[in-house]
Amino acid sequence: MNGAALAENVETYKRQSRRAHFGALAKVYDYTSKSEIGYLGDISTRGFMLFTNRELPDGGRRLVVIRLPRPGKDDIVVHAGIRISWQQQEEDDPRQYCAGCKIIALSPKDRLELLKAAKEFGISTS
Repeated sequence: MNGAALAENVETYKRQSRRAHFGALAKVYDYTSKSEIGYLGDISTRGFMLFTNRELPDGGRRLVVIRLPRPGKDDIVVHAGIRISWQQQEEDDPRQYCAGCKIIALSPKDRLELLKAAKEFGISTS
């Protein structure tokens, strides 16, 4: 994907829903292998930006576990099916990527957990 097309994808992704920057180190894991994929950059109930040290296939789908830490309380854990909408290699460190992830599948229980996190952390629900 050329630079102009990638920039257009990033801007479209940003406009799709308001996102809350997540300051805590919320980790994202691959559901199957249990390996760490990366950290949340921002999140809404429709998707999130992921900071990762691996290239993820554009349009790729995977099951993930998102752990939202809460000091003094149990983490909020959300299992989700995602689709990689876009990804960009970091200019100053080619080993790092950021990727836009659209949430495409949530169980009713995980939807409630994500809504609970939205209320607690001020995450956008639009």
